[in-house]
Amino acid sequence: MGYLSPIIPGVGVPLKPGAYFCECSCGLIGAVGVVGAFYHQRETGQGQHVDVSKQEAIMGLARVQLDRYPNEGMVQTRSGMPRRGPAVTRCKDGYMVQAGPQPHEWKALIQFIAGPDMNEYERFLDEESRGKHWAEFIERISSWMSERPKDWIYHNGQAAGAPITPVMTSEDIAKSPQSAARHFFIEGTHPVAGKLTYPASAYRFSASPDSVDRTAPLLGEHNAELLGNPLSPNRVTARRPGKNTKRILEGIRIADFSWAWAGSHATELLASLGAEVIKIESMNRIDFVRKMSFTTGQRFDDINASNVFNDLNLGKLSIQLNLSKPKGVELAKRVVSVSDVVIQNMRPGVMEKLGLSYEALRAIKPDIVYLSSSTRGSVGPERNYSGTHPTLRR
Repeated sequence: MGYLSPIIPGVGVPLKPGAYFCECSCGLIGAVGVVGAFYHQRETGQGQHVDVSKQEAIMGLARVQLDRYPNEGMVQTRSGMPRRGPAVTRCKDGYMVQAGPQPHEWKALIQFIAGPDMNEYERFLDEESRGKHWAEFIERISSWMSERPKDWIYHNGQAAGAPITPVMTSEDIAKSPQSAARHFFIEGTHPVAGKLTYPASAYRFSASPDSVDRTAPLLGEHNAELLGNPLSPNRVTARRPGKNTKRILEGIRIADFSWAWAGSHATELLASLGAEVIKIESMNRIDFVRKMSFTTGQRFDDINASNVFNDLNLGKLSIQLNLSKPKGVELAKRVVSVSDVVIQNMRPGVMEKLGLSYEALRAIKPDIVYLSSSTRGSVGPERNYSGTHPTLRR
């Protein structure tokens, strides 16, 4: 990642991703493996050794860059990356990140910045032309943003449909009305450090809310409790060891309404554990990742030829439905009625408008597990804000 970063004109030295990026990524992959092994143990009584390669965990997240060598024989470098995508620019009181992976989002961004002077920005709308004039575009947008504060740009830009966000400081996040609305920060009293504010969970369960009921332990804090009262073997469910060569999620069916990157990667992990994942797609609003390809260029004709899409959707099935039509929604509900899980990562309100909300699908399949993932979550003042990984990872 350092070899490919940053994509900033005039900056030649590599930059390391912030904090413990590699450790966190490896931990997430390890957690998936542990959950898989745990369910295997519950079914068969057999334990397993889960071997995680940190290098492979990171390569899984840098797959698009790595794909270029086996597909094209190209060793990609930061100096050879196209400069026409996300951009970080200084504003009056900080920095902003702009990204518009879809044409309508990029157009909204340009219209927001251009205002009544749209004719001066027309050449930045087309992707090829934008690449030719990228330096000029950055100069114009930097000049415009330098006169405006980040909060004004953020909220007004999102209202205009532009996926734009500030580079947030720790203070910004801690004082965010969105964080407060989701009760993300909680207070706890530590026996040595006193009262502290802690981040809570990044997920919310509708029927079984999670909670953090105690602070982090001191070294050896529970020695007397644990050594004086050894852990009871009755807490471990004993099962007769059996031979089971099935992948652990075989027999689980997932109706996958997700698209783009994060949702597709999540369901790909579940498919690798044996789940039957049915990707529900539409030609009316085609997954824009199907139009991305570093192998054949951005203007290839076949939507099935994108190595980016194919790499994010290994092991899945696909059905094409027009969800703007009642018949398409009816067929989608039929898929859900014989599924165990529904996953979607659309903006809050989209599935509701389609008649595919959790409440609507629960009426069809009472025990359905419904996962929704969005930029800011489904509650709070910023619930409808849009974004992609370039705006979120800052």
